[in-house]
Amino acid sequence: MSINFSSARLNSPDDEHFNSKFNEKHRSVLESDLRIRFSKVAFRPEKEDIASLASFPLTADDFPINPSNNDLLDILKESLCPSVTRLDDFEVFFDVRGIIEGDVVGGYPVHASSDPNSPFWGYMREVVEAQALRRVNAGSDPAIDVMPLPEIWNDFTLDMVAEAVHDEYPNYHQARNLARMIGRGQGVGYEIDNNIIPQRSAYQFLRGPVMIADMNTWATTVVGPHSFAAKFAVGRARPEEIAWSIKTGAISRQNVPSDIFDMIEAIPNFNAAVDFTAYEEGSPRHPSWPAMHSAASQTSFWMDIVLDLSPEELCQARLTDYGVAYARTIAGVHYPDDNIDGLNLGQEVIALALPSYLSWKYDADEQSVRDKIEARRYDWNTFDPLDPCPFVGGTINDGSIIALESLRYPGSYLDAGGNRQAWTAEKDFLRNNFRQWKIIEISDDIVALESLHYPGSYLDAGGNREAWTAPKDFSLNFFRQWRIIKISDDVIALESMRYPGSYLDAGGDRQAWTAPKDFSLNFFRQWKIINISG
Repeated sequence: MSINFSSARLNSPDDEHFNSKFNEKHRSVLESDLRIRFSKVAFRPEKEDIASLASFPLTADDFPINPSNNDLLDILKESLCPSVTRLDDFEVFFDVRGIIEGDVVGGYPVHASSDPNSPFWGYMREVVEAQALRRVNAGSDPAIDVMPLPEIWNDFTLDMVAEAVHDEYPNYHQARNLARMIGRGQGVGYEIDNNIIPQRSAYQFLRGPVMIADMNTWATTVVGPHSFAAKFAVGRARPEEIAWSIKTGAISRQNVPSDIFDMIEAIPNFNAAVDFTAYEEGSPRHPSWPAMHSAASQTSFWMDIVLDLSPEELCQARLTDYGVAYARTIAGVHYPDDNIDGLNLGQEVIALALPSYLSWKYDADEQSVRDKIEARRYDWNTFDPLDPCPFVGGTINDGSIIALESLRYPGSYLDAGGNRQAWTAEKDFLRNNFRQWKIIEISDDIVALESLHYPGSYLDAGGNREAWTAPKDFSLNFFRQWRIIKISDDVIALESMRYPGSYLDAGGDRQAWTAPKDFSLNFFRQWKIINISG
């Protein structure tokens, strides 16, 4: 049996459309484009006659490459450039140009420009600054000072981060994070989502750890050809090519922002283009955009579809994907937008391919998969390195949207209830807004909790202390007012202002109520704040 992608395959635009869209996206920078493109190409001696068929270095005249302009790709296929891939390659299931031009990626990358205000120089500046930081103290400074790190990279230095993404086994670090998570056992941070993956038996092994290992490899194999097709279609020059062109004067000093020029001049032992990077051989011999390490870093996306993840595990998956991506900028081989656009492009390929794959491989319902994909899409442009996981703990303010996880029932959240009877639901707080609450600040430590599922209704202590969601004004009396008692950075108790000394309790049968018991005695009356709105 084979997977049928035909229903998801996009219609390829014709070449005239492609060139028109490419120029439209870049109209403001076309005149200032220095026309430098990827040219790190070499041939074995016996292939030199083929090399003579193209004119090197390559320029803007050689790109973009489209299906009717494949002569250059046929030449590059005989070079030392790896995985030269056409837009109409057998393994390219989806329209790469359509993905690039769509809302998810948002268009083609900018190139080196004579305009000092071009976004390109902002990206180049970040790469150059990273190379300066990496050289300080021989690269022994903590990487955490520069970028957020996943748990598996705890205590890594900048040199260690750069080397971690140097010719490693594909998705090795994602596999390490998955092994860490699986080693904790199902039910501790993750569960298989049986609404997506039908449950074969009470304990999932084949549709548990084995499936997770399969997904990690599959995601790389399906994304890879699309990423490489995009690379060779667009032909963005590597940072080392631009840095070396500045160093040698091939790019005039007057076309380079002065701070970037000065930083490049100050790089010690910069005697060849490869010296700009952390690697002896320099950048790979394929174009810079989009970054393949980034495009393949999709565990935080597909895990969020096939699993029910705790916020902490989603955070670790996302930090791992981002870490692998940004480490390539630390190494000097990618611009930061190579990484972000790569992450988004790869996510879109997975979003298109996953419903058919899960249906074929695991008997999943395709529409259920599509629905969860739409609920879980993540725009990597919104990733904030200073606050990478705002949904884990965090400060809450007036207007914050939160979930409250029971410490007595980890992975279960305060739920407004189908009949407005609040309870502790063993369901994902992101799946819908039953488990989402808006903070309304009444005073410094007193709040009301408005249900996002029942707007205008508030968590109520209940006439018989059975907590429910009441469609009544929180200001009328104390039933709908709660004092926040901080237990730790992200753990609180909620004391009823109607029943002082009584606290919101997860309930012995998960039926939430207001218990006249000390919140410090056990976890029934302790709740972890998950700040959804950040």
